[in-house]
Amino acid sequence: MQSIINFEHQFTELNAFQFGETKVKEEKEGKTHLLEQLQTTLDLEKLLSIFAKEASKYADFSGLYFKKDDISASTPGSSRGKAERQFELRANNEFIGLLTYTLKKPISLSHFHNLKALHKLLVYPIRNALEYKKAMSLAMQDGLTNLGNRRYFDEQLKRAMHHANRHNHHVGLIIGDLNKFKAINDTHGHLVGDECLIHLAKKIKLCLRRSTDIGCRYGGEEFCLILPETDEAGAKALAEELRILICTEAVKHQGMTIDLTVSCGITTYKHQAECTTDSLFDAADKGLYLAKENGRNQVQVYDLNELLYPREQEE
Repeated sequence: MQSIINFEHQFTELNAFQFGETKVKEEKEGKTHLLEQLQTTLDLEKLLSIFAKEASKYADFSGLYFKKDDISASTPGSSRGKAERQFELRANNEFIGLLTYTLKKPISLSHFHNLKALHKLLVYPIRNALEYKKAMSLAMQDGLTNLGNRRYFDEQLKRAMHHANRHNHHVGLIIGDLNKFKAINDTHGHLVGDECLIHLAKKIKLCLRRSTDIGCRYGGEEFCLILPETDEAGAKALAEELRILICTEAVKHQGMTIDLTVSCGITTYKHQAECTTDSLFDAADKGLYLAKENGRNQVQVYDLNELLYPREQEE
């Protein structure tokens, strides 16, 4: 009987040892798989989604958020709550960003250490994604004004129209330029011309109060503003605000005072099936043409439907 007891005791110890080995092996394989998955993308949201699946083994959370300066991302469906736990992500003492969990219940001490170990796997993929985002941002930015460039404008207009189609919202588009800009360059030189463009860009940024609003330098003295979820009245109000800001504050350069004015054309889009980014741009551009023809320093609205359905408008 004694030998049976000893045998059972030894068997139990062996199982516990094997179970421990299996658990360690599974955790190691899980980390290896996670690291492989994290290396498949440079998109911050995708990185967080991949990471969240593994992190959910150690924490019960309803949201996962990352923030670094003005860059932020979260897992789809994340929701804020009363209980949050924040972790600083660092690589060789370099601050990478802040990771925040919205917790449904507290994290145990053992799971806390497991999460910290997982964070070490996330740090470098996150840093790579931030560097990529920074590089792409520079590629999409106008070097003089720090507004978006034409390539960025084209991409963001497509995205805004797609978003409007999905949610049945308006998109406002403003196209404008500095009046008589060639004369400024010819009279005062290109350095002064650049100062005028920088001045214009600063005023555009003042008018764009929402993070979803986009300002771009389309080329030369021409600029474009994309206003998601904005109807004609909202777009016109913003364009008028910009026009007044420009004409009431002159540019001063080495003792010279240069008065500026802008002309703006406006159109709005809301799920017109025949509309493309080109036709939307053309409609706003026609508004700009009207503003210039009617004396400059004004805002003109052009109805997109007049461009898309000219015969119906005539009838």
